Amino acid sequence: MRNKLYWGLGILIVLLIGAFVFVMVNQHAEIKQLEAEAKKAQDKANQIKEQDALKNNPPVAREGFKMVPHGDHWHEVPIDAPDTWQGEPHGEVGTKDDIPAQTYDGPLTYHEELLETNPVKALRLQQEERGHWSAKYIPPFPTDDTEAQNFARIVYLVNYYVSIGDTDNPVFEKVGQEGVHRYRDIASYPSGARKVDLMRLSWPFLEFDSDIVFAPYESNYFTYTGELKPEYAELVK
Repeated sequence: MRNKLYWGLGILIVLLIGAFVFVMVNQHAEIKQLEAEAKKAQDKANQIKEQDALKNNPPVAREGFKMVPHGDHWHEVPIDAPDTWQGEPHGEVGTKDDIPAQTYDGPLTYHEELLETNPVKALRLQQEERGHWSAKYIPPFPTDDTEAQNFARIVYLVNYYVSIGDTDNPVFEKVGQEGVHRYRDIASYPSGARKVDLMRLSWPFLEFDSDIVFAPYESNYFTYTGELKPEYAELVK
């Protein structure tokens, strides 16, 4: 009986890993295509930036703010700020050479209450505890976003049971199977911000053997340089 249990668990783990690898390979190819398209668009933008970006027609700013030019684009700043951009030059998102995959691999905290009310936040806290690079890239989905919250809960539980060495727990087997199905479903979505943001919830499974996280993503919550948009800053506290 025990051998059958181990055999079944082994098959589950192989299927889970295989499914994630399969989807990640496909997604990697898709993102490479997006990178090529983004470069083409950037080349075109460079040709017309002088005649477009600095025209006297900035984007509409929110109440109490104004738009100031910065190279080939605009920044929204407080209404009483200087009329020229005062911020630092844009930097690049980190690379796999300067960010460790994670700094802690021991047993993880179980956020029982938070896992019921806001699994996305629980997942972010879990990655912070692991010292995993993905913590800063987990989108602050609202608590009523059932799809995102359920997927975050699955990823959280897989990481938790692995960390405590309890992979023969029925819960682990159940969420592992759910994770495979949910990941496949999300991977089949049309390209766009929603799909990318949901995919970010699976990044806690990734090490830095892939450049997948450094493509110029479209996102509802992050800029193209991988920084959280200011209007969502309060949601990650």
